[in-house]
Amino acid sequence: MPAVSNHSARAKSGRNILRWFFEFAVLAFLLWLVYILARRALPKIAIGQISELTNTKIEFEAVRFDPNGSVFIEDLVVKPHRSRSYDNSILKAESVHARFSLLSLFLLSPRLKEITVDDFVLNIQHDLDTDRWNLSVLTMPRGPKGKDKIPLIWLEKGEVQYSKVRDGRVRIAASTPVSASFRPAEEILGGYSFSVTTTPEQSFEKSRIVGLWVPGRIEVGGRISSKDIPGFDRPWIIDTIDARLRYNVEERAYWLSVKIKDLFGPPSAKERLFAFESETAYEKFPVLLGLQTFFARYRPAGRVDIDFLASGRYDEIAESSISGTVHCTDGSASDKNFPYKVEQVRGEIDFSENSVTFDSVRGRHGDVEIQVSGWCADFGPDWKYQVQITSDNMALDKDLYDALGPQAREFWSAFSPSGVVAMNYSLSRWSGTDRRAALAVELLDVDGKYEGFAYPLNDTRGFLFFSEEGTAFSNVVSQVNDRRISINGTARPTESGQSIYDILIKAENVPLDKTLEASLPASQKSFYELFELSGLFDANIAVFTPDEHQGGTTYRADVSFKDASLGAKESPLAVSNVSAEVIFTPDSIEITDFKGRYGEGLVSLTGQFRPGSGTDGLGYCVSVHGEQMPLDKDLLSILPKPLAGLVADLGPEGKISFTADLDNGVVGDCSGNSLTIECLGNSLDSNMLPYPLQDVTGKIYLTESRIEFDELAARAVHNIRGRAIQSDIKVTGQLELEGGGADVSSISVRGGQIELAAENFRLAGKTLRTAEAVFDYKPASEEWISRNLLANFYGGKMIGTLELSTRSGTGGEFLLKAGFTNADLREFLSDKESDPMPMDAYTTGRMSGSVNVVGRMSDSFLDIGHCRLDITHMQVGRLSPFAKLLAVLNLTEPTDHAFDKMLVDSYIKNNRVYFRKLDLSGESLAFSGSGWMDLSERDVNLTLTARGHRLATASPSILRSLTEGLGQAVVRIDITGTVDDPQIKTTTLPVIRETLGIFGTKPTKSGK
Repeated sequence: MPAVSNHSARAKSGRNILRWFFEFAVLAFLLWLVYILARRALPKIAIGQISELTNTKIEFEAVRFDPNGSVFIEDLVVKPHRSRSYDNSILKAESVHARFSLLSLFLLSPRLKEITVDDFVLNIQHDLDTDRWNLSVLTMPRGPKGKDKIPLIWLEKGEVQYSKVRDGRVRIAASTPVSASFRPAEEILGGYSFSVTTTPEQSFEKSRIVGLWVPGRIEVGGRISSKDIPGFDRPWIIDTIDARLRYNVEERAYWLSVKIKDLFGPPSAKERLFAFESETAYEKFPVLLGLQTFFARYRPAGRVDIDFLASGRYDEIAESSISGTVHCTDGSASDKNFPYKVEQVRGEIDFSENSVTFDSVRGRHGDVEIQVSGWCADFGPDWKYQVQITSDNMALDKDLYDALGPQAREFWSAFSPSGVVAMNYSLSRWSGTDRRAALAVELLDVDGKYEGFAYPLNDTRGFLFFSEEGTAFSNVVSQVNDRRISINGTARPTESGQSIYDILIKAENVPLDKTLEASLPASQKSFYELFELSGLFDANIAVFTPDEHQGGTTYRADVSFKDASLGAKESPLAVSNVSAEVIFTPDSIEITDFKGRYGEGLVSLTGQFRPGSGTDGLGYCVSVHGEQMPLDKDLLSILPKPLAGLVADLGPEGKISFTADLDNGVVGDCSGNSLTIECLGNSLDSNMLPYPLQDVTGKIYLTESRIEFDELAARAVHNIRGRAIQSDIKVTGQLELEGGGADVSSISVRGGQIELAAENFRLAGKTLRTAEAVFDYKPASEEWISRNLLANFYGGKMIGTLELSTRSGTGGEFLLKAGFTNADLREFLSDKESDPMPMDAYTTGRMSGSVNVVGRMSDSFLDIGHCRLDITHMQVGRLSPFAKLLAVLNLTEPTDHAFDKMLVDSYIKNNRVYFRKLDLSGESLAFSGSGWMDLSERDVNLTLTARGHRLATASPSILRSLTEGLGQAVVRIDITGTVDDPQIKTTTLPVIRETLGIFGTKPTKSGK
């Protein structure tokens, strides 16, 4: 029994071992079968789940299965199901490790538990030709439950890149390294946490996002840089982001809340915010176009905080509703069309899916404070906006000038403003064709000057308006003390880019000083510098464009001078109390009414000047009129030098009136050069004249070709025999000058004729009661010659010739050749200016003769000459030198003083008269002899002999017979001393000494 029992036990044990072995073999076979099946199926399952998870097509180079339930995939490629002619892959990875859940394997329902992707490239691609994104095939996961449970995902050592496709060619636009993880959140049932880091390096621009995903909700926080987000072209960084997304897969709805803290956008030269290029994208998402346009135009930078809400369907995201606020904390912006950078921007900007509103956003440009308000709406082709930029202390500096457009710069350059203004700059757009920009400026304290008339405009206030229609000036006023300058008008642009000016500048009480001189255009300044001016003026200055088609700017200044004085720098002549109306243009100066005073005289002027033209740099056509002008050296200094010298030699005094027409042939429509002088009772006192002239009246006309004398009259008063005798002289005639249009600085006489008429004209100390002569000028010898001198000569007649020399240094030398007849001897002798005597003191008679003498008008000196004198019916005056001679001879009978004839034959040399023959004969006595007399000192030296005289028709008396028979002199008479007090010495022959007593003696009573 025991043996049987043992045998039974051993048999049972063997059967067990065999069963166990069989079972193990079956299990091993099953395991081997499962391994074989898993090795073949799990890679495909893994690939399928990855494809299902991403809704993409998966390609790979190789795949292997690890018994631990892992699948290793080499060179994995994830791409859309629809292939393109170009590479449109979404993900490429060198290796992918996909691990299945062991439980799912045992349950024969394999599910991926963890996926690790190494060395990958995530490609975000935009086809510009079709406006399709390769990521558009991806679907949103439903959640972490059931078969849609998402495995743990690790993305390591990867790169995200953004590429563009144009005409089938792929171009990589941006790329960034990235690492990410997606894992279950153990503390939240059924949730996942995730993190994304762009680079393992420590960098200011490094992005890191952490978040939580539970079914229907995603929460994200972290830091983001635009460099790590493909699709953005401009750089920006979000320091802190807090985003919450709720979604409903069944309804495809979402609700998004985002809070961004410290979004920093550094300055960038790039105008585009987004790197993608598609009009279709802008049509689907108008807010993108709005952002793109905003960033392209205003180039914002700095720091902001953003709060916004968005909701809608994520499959119709373009129809989403958006509302939010941008809190500007320290930003900057610069309008592309008005690049005036505004910094330290603070304020709030409210926005929605189709509008932006900002009110009281403030910023600074240096010390300038700026406020911006406005709105934008309807992003896209129908974009509308209205923006208003204001400032109360805008500085007119280079930054503002650089920001202005061409038209405003043209205006700026024309007036060169500086200072501070208040401004209101408005921009609006209501359609593609209705765009407007306007700038209103209030000048608070501005200095400037207009380039065409660069007079400084200090302390300027007023209003300027700039718009597309042009620039407008409204009551722009510069006032310093009493000086006031106001500007009103417009400057509007044309299609050619030129500006049409219509500006009126009104100036009041502007000083005539160096400031004005420095502000004038070069041509006007050259004219201004010729004078010394003081005083004030008012002006109306029109700045305008004469031809709208040709453009160009000119001006016309109507200037009124008041309380001014005028002097020429090259002349001491100065005019005071000036009032004038003058029109200035760029090429001319027209004087319509100029009045002033020179001394007590009045000066007026009209005409036109053209600065910068003519041989002297100045063209002119003017008429100057003077009334009651004093004849002084200052007035004479403005005459041409030869004429001034001639007039000065005449020693004029008194006042004249004159009219001068001056023309240098540049202006045109001008009458030429002429000068009219009206003498107003002047006096002349010159060595050129025999005596001073008074009450000079008449007119003198001077042109380029002649000088005319019109009724030129003068008088001289002589004291003759104790009473005043007036000499009157009248001159009429003309002088012909060399060459018409000759330089007025020189005068050359070609010829001429002067008619002289005089009453009581005194020449060489004697008077011509009336005289007439016609003088012809001989330019070769510079002489005046009269061949028909006619005169009333002391009751007789004189006829002859007179030659006057006008050569310099001659002193008015003259040559007189004249014959006279039947002149009254007593009148001739009594015609002297000193020692008046009774008329019976002078010798009487009638005289005739001739005189040829050379002398000078400036004195009584006679160089040389000849004189022959015949006197008849002579009666010696009782006080004459002959009377004294007769008294010495004791001739007492009346007949002793009567002579029939006196003959004088003499010549003149060096102001002495040499008597070659002096023969005096009468009824009782005769004298003959020779000698000399000094005309200036009146000294006399004569030697006479007394002899009998018998007329040819008379019978000789005893005395005559006696004296004639004696032959030689009976009595010798020596006369010395002066004419007025002669010393007479007689000498007789001894044999007849007693006999001479019979001359002129009467018988005495004792002798009866």
